[in-house]
Amino acid sequence: MYPTGYGSNSITVAPTTGGQAVYFTASKSTTPVGSMISARKKADGTRLWPVDKFYAGVLEQNLALNVDTSGAELLYAAGGTRVQKIRGSDGTTLWSKDISGAQLYHPTMQYDTVFVGSASGKVYAFNEATGAQKWVFQANDLGATSINLTVGKNQVAFATDKGNLYSVNVATGVQRWKASYVTPGSTGESIPGHFAPSAWMTDNVIYVGNAAGKIKAFDIITGTVKWSTLKTSSTRNFISEPIVVGGRVYVSNESGLLRF
Repeated sequence: MYPTGYGSNSITVAPTTGGQAVYFTASKSTTPVGSMISARKKADGTRLWPVDKFYAGVLEQNLALNVDTSGAELLYAAGGTRVQKIRGSDGTTLWSKDISGAQLYHPTMQYDTVFVGSASGKVYAFNEATGAQKWVFQANDLGATSINLTVGKNQVAFATDKGNLYSVNVATGVQRWKASYVTPGSTGESIPGHFAPSAWMTDNVIYVGNAAGKIKAFDIITGTVKWSTLKTSSTRNFISEPIVVGGRVYVSNESGLLRF
């Protein structure tokens, strides 16, 4: 059951599933333009909230979900210049922050912090409880960050569309290391303004694929390349973050699912 009553709706991202509800967003084309957030009960699809929630920004990524110590579901939304924390049970906005001039990407909540990347190469960190900004990191290549940041092992890892992979300390926002996920002098492995791949972190390795069909594995501590391989059966862009299952690396692109 989809929200109705506010013009032409477009649901373009995957829903976020909680314990009792499904949360999803839809674009709103009528004035005021923005997005709507809806919560539906998993059991029968009826509304959890009395009305859908208006969001003053375009939500092009799905919502992030966290369950606190009391079992309450909390949502995090980011898009346009705004990032919000929303109570899942009734849609109440618990805090909202506006970053003037920003184009914000998907939020990630870890270490009691909400991390958000952006089109300008900045990564923002907000206190999960209060929304206070803890730090902001600027990638020195000024490239757009990955849509999805990778957080773990006390670091935030992300690629930019200029061909670099960054590791930043979660507590301070200080750069730990920077490495290239493209081959020096190559063309077509990164596409500025178009493609910033998402990374995947597991054990002591960070994996990232590039636009030429190559995947690299980086040491999580030093940023040195552990191995690199080209999937010669396809030269089309990697469009998903790699995942690791059973000692194998999987990534999907426009040709389908690839395994390494």
